[in-house]
This record gives sequence, C-alpha cells and structure tokens, in this order.
Amino acid sequence: VGRYAAAVGEDMAGVGIAAPIMVMQSNGGMMPLASAQLMPMHIIESGPAAGVTGSYHLAKRLGLANVMTLDMGGTTAKAAVIENGEICRSPEYEVGGEVSIGHRLMKGSGYLLRVPSIDLAEVGAGGGSIARVDEGGALKVGPESAGAEPGPACYGAGGTAPTITDANVVMGLTNPDALAGGSLAIRPELAEAAISQCLADPLGLDVQAAAWAVRNVANSGLIRALRAVSTERGHDPRDFTLFAFGGMGPVHALDVADELGIQTVIIPPIPGLFSALGLLFADVEHHLIRTHYADCLDLDLAAANAVIDRLAGEAEAALDLEGYGAERRELTVSLDARYKGQDSAISVDLAAPILDRAAIDRLIAAFHGAHEQTYGYRSDEEVQIVAVRCLARGLATGPRVPERLRPEIAASAPPAARRRCYLGPEHGWHEADVRARASLGGETLSGPALIEEDNSLTVVTPGWRARLDEWSNIRLERESG
Repeated sequence: VGRYAAAVGEDMAGVGIAAPIMVMQSNGGMMPLASAQLMPMHIIESGPAAGVTGSYHLAKRLGLANVMTLDMGGTTAKAAVIENGEICRSPEYEVGGEVSIGHRLMKGSGYLLRVPSIDLAEVGAGGGSIARVDEGGALKVGPESAGAEPGPACYGAGGTAPTITDANVVMGLTNPDALAGGSLAIRPELAEAAISQCLADPLGLDVQAAAWAVRNVANSGLIRALRAVSTERGHDPRDFTLFAFGGMGPVHALDVADELGIQTVIIPPIPGLFSALGLLFADVEHHLIRTHYADCLDLDLAAANAVIDRLAGEAEAALDLEGYGAERRELTVSLDARYKGQDSAISVDLAAPILDRAAIDRLIAAFHGAHEQTYGYRSDEEVQIVAVRCLARGLATGPRVPERLRPEIAASAPPAARRRCYLGPEHGWHEADVRARASLGGETLSGPALIEEDNSLTVVTPGWRARLDEWSNIRLERESG
C-alpha cells in the first residue's frame, strides 16, 4: 500500500494535479493519502464502503431514513443498512475468512481487525460467478469466478464454465448482441452450450430451466446477505427501501425485493459505477480508539473523561491540519460495551462528550436495548466498558450531493424495442419492452420490461412499475392490486 500510494502521488504530481489526494476508508469516510500509507488496515473494504456512502448521501436528498443497499458486481455482492438516517457500522470485522456474511455470531474463520467499518455482509455471487453441479448432484453458484479474463462463456474469450451472466443471456434478459454500449459483443450460443453441457444435461433439465435455477440459487445468496444485515440485526426489511447498484444489482433487485417484502427499489444513476461516484460524496473522517477497561457500576469518571478529552484533542488537531475550522467539524464520542465475561462489544454513542452518573445510566440502558435487538436477549450481568471511540468528521460547506444529479445517460436501446425473455415457471416467456433509462422521461413503465444502459440493466418483473424521478433514479414500486 505504501508503494502504491507513493506511485499515485508521483503520477498526480507528474500531470500537474496539486490537490490533496484522499483515500476511501472501510468506515465510509475519506482519509489523506499519507494516513492510508501508515494505516492501510482502514482501507481494506473501501470499494464496498464507497457505494454505501453514496447511497447514504443520496438517501438524505430523497428524504429516506431507512435504506438497505445491494451492491452486486462481477465477483461478489455486498449488503448494508442505513437506519434512521445513519450508516450501520461495526467496531470490528474479519478479513481473509471463508465466510464474510457480516454476522457477529459467525467469527473465527479470518483475521480480526478491531477497527470500525461499515457493517457489510458479502457473498460470492456476481456476474462472473461460476455455476456447477457438485458431487452430490446439487447446483452451486460461486464463490469461484470466471473473472474478467476469460470471463463468462458468452464473452467468447475462451471461458467454458457457465456463469450468472450466461444464465441471464440464455433467459433473454441480457442484451443478446452487445454489452457496455455496444463495445462488448455477446455470443448467446456459447452461453447456451455451457449451461447445457455443464448444468442442464447433468441435472436432467432443459436449458431455460437450468438457467432459471442458476438465477434462483444466486438470488438465495443475495437474500442471505440482506437478511444478515436486516432480520439478523432485528430490522424488518419491509420497513426499508432497497438501493440496488453495481453492474448486476439492478438485474436481480426485484427478485430479492419480492422475497423480502420490500415495496420500493431505487436504481441510482450510472449504477455500474455508483461506488466510484459515491466516494466523491464522502466526508473526511478520523476514527480514533483507546482501550479502556472499566465496570460501569464502579467507573472512575475522571479517568474515563481524561481518555475522552485526549481523543477529542487528537481528533480536532487532525481536522485543524486539514483546514476544517470549528464551524466545519463534528465530533461524536462512543463507548464499546459488553456484558462482563463476553468477548464481543457493542458501540453506544454518547449524547455529549463527557461522562457523569446520568450519562452512565443512559449508556447501560442503551446497551441493554442494543444487545437485545442484536442478539435477541438482555442479561443481568454487569455492563463493562472496553474502549472509547471518537469520530471526527470534516463537514462540507454545502450538501455533498448536488441539487440535481443528472449525468448524461446514453440511450443504448431503441426507444420502442422488444425482446423475448424468460421470467421463470410462474410467468414463462414474455415479450418485454426494452427501453433506455433516458427515454423514460416522466413515463411510468409496467413490467415485464428491460431498462438498458451502458453499465447495467434493470429487469422490471411483472407486478412492478418503473419511472424516472427528478434525480435520474429509476424508481421501482409494486403495482397495487
């Protein structure tokens, strides 16, 4: 990371860019390049975090407080939650493990990092994820991926293993001629051959049924990830709006929404590049932490407040160096707490950066509630503080998302095209309208329909309607009745 960061700095200087270089963090904030060189553990999940951060700022503009995000790309899918207008974060996470489902009860398979991150659940389901029949005769999808090279069989670049993308091509959902605005030719016959030979024949299915089975298994992984950050955290998915992005997120979003009872789905502008767009909206943030073990009922208030004061001082000094005056900064102090004898802690925010007995009583009550929501129970065990955290945020002079987010949207599909596509055994084959995002205007489009753009595809299934809102989002809602 140090060598990479140094090279980026040299390259920017070489082309005359003197602006400070900022790097996305796993917690959703930005940090200076020099800080990333010193503390690279803070940037491991920076890509997925950027998409959630973009969703957070766009949701604020749309007046949405409760949002779930689904970011499905070429190799993995990530899910996260924004609740009551705040991104849900975890004080620690694991990397390099076999399971990355964001479940606090599933630990020990990777390396534990006690640094804050956006609370993500990740599964190996992306457009390039390979489908196979295992030794027991069961259909599996992922986590192995065909990658960009050779890629899915339909790319015609030498890949022979069937992928999720190949399944969507066989079902007629993906443009059978070209992707990426016409720059990537598609070979539907190769996709059909791969699914026929590797899946349909061994399973005794026809090609369309095998392709639908691949899509169904992939959807189950996406649903698992979304449940990991919602129902397994005590949240009801029906209370949330789903933001779907990444190249493949809009392709599968409504299948997932149907399963979880979600009523509204938002597809933001340029969904395939939304994480890159999202990091432009991120605030500068510094996350500081100090270990401080103390029992709440026997807490030395002076010692605890001294730790808080030191952290706040360091945080303000860091923002001073970056030019954020007192009127453009925000400090939040939280305490990591647990029941005595437990290993995992829950972070609880303080209303003010100072502790007194009333604040401790509120902390204990808040911890009991958070523990019950997360794990389903509360205990009579004594509550123990294990660490103090301070979040220092540098604030922009105005909203991070502009008043009108209207990137130029290429009309990659004819305004009145149609394509035959398969929507599963319940709906069968349909002649679906094929539209470009820009061509929607103020029109409401009922499913089945396909909304194509250079970097993604939105599948509007029967029972849903789509329209373009004032922010250039595709807004999908269930049809009444």
